Amino acid sequence: MPADRCLWRDRGFLLLWGGQSVSLLGSEVSILAVPLVAIHLIDASPLQLGLLAAAGKCPNLLLALHVGAVVDRRRKRPLMIASNLVGASLLASIPLWALCGEVPFSLLLAVNLVVGAAKVVFETACQSYLPLLLGPDLLLDGNSRMGVSGSFATLAGPNLGGTLVGAVGAAGALLADCLALLASTLALSMIREAEPRPARRRGRSSLRDDITEGLRYVVRDKPIRALIASNAIMSFMLAGLNAIWLLYVLDVLHWSPAVTGLVLSLGGAGGLLGGLVAKRASERFGLPATIFISSFAYPVGELPVLFVGPGGAGQAVVALSLVVLLFDGLVHNVANRSMRQLTCPPEMLGRMNAAARWLTFGPLPVGALMGGALGESLGLRPALAVTILGLTLGPVALWLSPIRHGRRLPTTSEVEMPVTRPRS
Repeated sequence: MPADRCLWRDRGFLLLWGGQSVSLLGSEVSILAVPLVAIHLIDASPLQLGLLAAAGKCPNLLLALHVGAVVDRRRKRPLMIASNLVGASLLASIPLWALCGEVPFSLLLAVNLVVGAAKVVFETACQSYLPLLLGPDLLLDGNSRMGVSGSFATLAGPNLGGTLVGAVGAAGALLADCLALLASTLALSMIREAEPRPARRRGRSSLRDDITEGLRYVVRDKPIRALIASNAIMSFMLAGLNAIWLLYVLDVLHWSPAVTGLVLSLGGAGGLLGGLVAKRASERFGLPATIFISSFAYPVGELPVLFVGPGGAGQAVVALSLVVLLFDGLVHNVANRSMRQLTCPPEMLGRMNAAARWLTFGPLPVGALMGGALGESLGLRPALAVTILGLTLGPVALWLSPIRHGRRLPTTSEVEMPVTRPRS
């Protein structure tokens, strides 16, 4: 039976996928609504808005490695359910405070910090749970569908959030994310497959020992080390680029905000298309070749914005380049994640995924500061050129690794992995 038919009939995956799709859409609403609560209800300053954004990102740097060690010690699905309930409870507190009066900034700060931590737990556990739920044969297809959901949420979420804010206010719009998290929790609780108990380890080990073991594994495994290093480099450079990209197109290319939003929305469609073909591309060319070739999309896709001028022609060129960039970027992400999951021992999945998250997302605030500093000192166009040039270091990291040679990976039938089984 074809793999895609099996996946469409896999009740456990459909529940996980559906719940996660709704949750991702709700998260996009909160990304817009929480800052608007701060702006409209407490007249937040730019510094306060910066602190609010940083609070949501700090858990990636401060907690990811510890979360990975915990995920490898525990069943994953209960952790996902608990993190959803924590996030929903805290987000619901904001509209309740708004009904009673002024929303304290300290509350918004605490909610963003703890919800960010809950997301770290959920996403680390989810990436470690998916291989157990699907097994190696369907993992690539499952990651492709998860990628489509993420692209759709990024594309539709801001529009949905804007509509809800206009209808019920910024605080009221947060209830949509609460409901989405509860829907995800309900879907997870309906999965019948019994998750295998994590393997017992010899002797006692502390979280610190587990974290050290995980980092040592990532450093010593050359393919995984190269994949994570490449991701970290490109994410760091993209953070710097994105920090000044909007100002560049508004001030230098003289785009209007409406045109900018339209170009970004058109580019987002590329991510949807990429998710639909990621599985076929990876199977056709192999995971290593797909990862290596698609990594060049980032510097190549960002390059046209440096050379276009003001006007509709330049806007069309940038929109097309973003479609290609996000299309190829989604293929890259799906193949990259699948390769790491397939080659990592099951007992190390949580720590490997956490190390990847720590190294990829932890330095993003520093990357954004770098981009702003370069824009201030060199000018916007030279600063963009520097960050785009820096993006080429991602493919270089893969070129210097076994990934470039396309060395044969284990086939799905050769990968031994404890898979969930239906409850009797």
